[in-house]
Amino acid sequence: ITWTGTFTPATNTEVASNNFSLGSSSYTDLAGNAGPSATTANYEVETWAPNVNRVEITSGTGMQSNFLNASDAAGRDVLTLSVIFRESVIIDNASGNPTLTLALDSTNPNATYTSSSGATMVFQYTIRAGDTDTNGISIGANALALNNSTIRDTADNYATNLNHDTVTNNSSYKVDTTPPTVNSVAITSGTGMLNDFLNHPTDVVSATVTFSENSPVTGTPQLTLAVGEDNHTADYTSSGSGTTTKVFTYTIQAGDNDTDGISIGANALALNNGTISDLAGNNATLTHNAVSSNNRFMVDTEAPRVDNFTIDDALLTIGDNATVDLEFSEAVRLFAAADITAPNGLLPSMSSSDSGINWTGTFTPNVDTEVASNTLSLGINSYTDLAGNNGPAADATPNYEVDTLAPSGTFSFTDYLFQSGDTATVTLVFNEVVVDFSSADDITVPNLDNGTTPSGTLAAMTSSDNITWSSTFTPTFPNTQDWDNTLSLGTNYTDVENNPGTAATSPNYMIDDIDPSTNGVPILTLSSPLLLYGQTAELRVVFPEPVTSVLPNTSIASFSSAANINLDNATGSLTTAMSPIGNGTTWRGTFTPTNNMEVDNNTITLDASWTDQVGNPGTS
Repeated sequence: ITWTGTFTPATNTEVASNNFSLGSSSYTDLAGNAGPSATTANYEVETWAPNVNRVEITSGTGMQSNFLNASDAAGRDVLTLSVIFRESVIIDNASGNPTLTLALDSTNPNATYTSSSGATMVFQYTIRAGDTDTNGISIGANALALNNSTIRDTADNYATNLNHDTVTNNSSYKVDTTPPTVNSVAITSGTGMLNDFLNHPTDVVSATVTFSENSPVTGTPQLTLAVGEDNHTADYTSSGSGTTTKVFTYTIQAGDNDTDGISIGANALALNNGTISDLAGNNATLTHNAVSSNNRFMVDTEAPRVDNFTIDDALLTIGDNATVDLEFSEAVRLFAAADITAPNGLLPSMSSSDSGINWTGTFTPNVDTEVASNTLSLGINSYTDLAGNNGPAADATPNYEVDTLAPSGTFSFTDYLFQSGDTATVTLVFNEVVVDFSSADDITVPNLDNGTTPSGTLAAMTSSDNITWSSTFTPTFPNTQDWDNTLSLGTNYTDVENNPGTAATSPNYMIDDIDPSTNGVPILTLSSPLLLYGQTAELRVVFPEPVTSVLPNTSIASFSSAANINLDNATGSLTTAMSPIGNGTTWRGTFTPTNNMEVDNNTITLDASWTDQVGNPGTS
């Protein structure tokens, strides 16, 4: 009546609805009666153990630019991964915790199981210092390990096959735990520079900090520069925010000076409430070496000045010159001798033997100049230092006097035409006070034409002011006739500044106490004894000695056609006045007879009212 057997379900099978069935007429009783069909109650077959469907990286905390790091302010970044099974699973980790091995560039750490929900197991890994993966985290095949834990489904089928595929590098989950470091610090450029100098107020110096990797910046970090004895902060500019180089600038201020060149101390970089970090968020390490003084970036905001300005001679006379010395506080440029105002003289050049600090030139006074008050001066902005700072005007040199006007004298006589018994006062007027003057030593009285007898005697000259000197000249008589004589002034005298005197010659004076008749009588001739209509004749008078129309140095008439030629019986006129030929001994004029006249007895005579050139009376 009762039958029993053993049923073994098929392996790796998962079917919820199953039953046994017995068909009709498949059995009979002992009498041979066929039995009806029959069906058992439902039974489920679950013989399929859980297995891994896929493994994936699902999230990361604290990530920046697809990077995880180990240095967030809120803690180290955490990577979350999921292992997804074919069906819901139950985890028993009482004896051990499942792990999932990760593949990083630097190491192969294990992510630890943290929870599960349905078919998904969650694993997490906290990033540690030193972890690095530049391509993105990957997971090798079959990286899931039980570690004495169990994984089963609800039918208590235990997972024994944990194989799964490889997860390739995921660039959304890279790892960088290395902070950027400073590779170098350097002063790199300057605006408005001149001769390796910066100055105020527009020059800007730039310094560049180069990091080991791309390091974005927030805020305004600062770099402290050492300018001379002072420290100044250079502010970060936006230049280089997304690169390895960061530029910091500082505008030179009044009072900044550095003759050796700007330097930067060690560890001079400060965040100033800003940040410098790499793309993973690792804060940069700011330590760096000192930068020594860079003589390509010197600083000079101090204007040059003149410390010493001298001329070595306070009195410049004929033949003198003076040395001009000009000392600046520092080397200068754009300076030339033409920048110096040099009254009453020439300063053609200035030269320096020490690169532009001390300058020397030679000043030569103007000739024929007499000015007591003079100073050399240097104007404002006529020179700059090497940095381009304009210099102020210089105090003038001490006074110098220019006296290159040689003393000179001018003669005058109260009478230049000496006849018997005449004398004259001779006056010699100098242009300034003279010293060491003596008429006996310095004035020469010429000899007469005979070459041995002086033309006269000059008494010793005296003066009340050493400018105007006078004495009496007495000519040599009797029987003297010399029409060419001048007094000569020598050069042995000086002015009070010891300038040597210049020579001078007096106006000519004549000595003559011999009447013209002694040498003969005048001769009158007419070029033609017969004058017809329309004809003229030359009238010629030859005197025994030279005569003039007016006595020299006077307004006294000596001879003229109108005054001395008598035409009362001439039957004509002088249509051309008498004029001298040569030395004045011969005079000639043009005689024109009166028209329509016939006179055979005509005369032209010379009146005795004429004189020789000294004034001695003539004869007819």
